[in-house]
Amino acid sequence: MTTLANMETATRKIRTLIVDDQLIQREVLRRMLKNEADIEIVGTPANGREAVASINALHPDLVLMDVLMPELDGFGVVSEIGPARMPAVIFITANSQFAQQASDVNALDYLLKPCTRIRFQAALQRARAQIRPA
Repeated sequence: MTTLANMETATRKIRTLIVDDQLIQREVLRRMLKNEADIEIVGTPANGREAVASINALHPDLVLMDVLMPELDGFGVVSEIGPARMPAVIFITANSQFAQQASDVNALDYLLKPCTRIRFQAALQRARAQIRPA
């Protein structure tokens, strides 16, 4: 049975933060999300401290986040927010050595820069499945 709550969940946009200290990478991700009708970019913090403040203020559903950033790295963000309050996270980084640590903090995915559109879409599908379970 379809209820009003189910319809609202299905049509509600996935509120997304793009967190990266490099402006060009934030813009690349913004462009990759441009045609995703169900994604709403609610902020683009440039470091971990801004990410924590944005997560606390904006309550996003999904965070696309670099690992290595000034002031507070991506894992520091996850630690400060805490596992119970942390939105779904996809790490997007140039550093392959943190993949196990990403798994340890229950990241949805771990993409290496530059990521292909196909790989990016697969990560988004995983996020959609977790954020909007059937």
